Amino acid sequence: MVDIKSMGKRIKARIDEIGLTQKRVAELSGISSQRLGNYVQGTRPPDICTLAKIANALGVSVDWVLGLSEHGPGTDIEPVLQRLLVLDGMDEARAAVLSQVAQEALRLLNTLPDDVEHRAKAHLAVQAIWNTRPSSKPS
Repeated sequence: MVDIKSMGKRIKARIDEIGLTQKRVAELSGISSQRLGNYVQGTRPPDICTLAKIANALGVSVDWVLGLSEHGPGTDIEPVLQRLLVLDGMDEARAAVLSQVAQEALRLLNTLPDDVEHRAKAHLAVQAIWNTRPSSKPS
């Protein structure tokens, strides 16, 4: 059974952790600040669609918000990315640093408004393509 008070505490803790206001999270979720406040206070539960939007805005899974998973933000992708970097030949220390930086970049992207997020992702994709292009220097 899901405890809506605990869910509200998780939402509030995550809002504080990522440094956003409740108003901003409400905007990112497409709901009113008052409605989000009700969820944070645990006075009423969100419907599943709204819960998914809130989780997305906070960069966490619905399971985490509901208290069904202890895998909080950043606990899933960081070790996977680090392992991939090591398998690709990078030393452990550098892989750890880069995976942490990548996780932080993803967290920051999740806090951007949708239009800015899309532009930032497009810019990052172009940058990645540019950085991996073959050298055009004559041999």
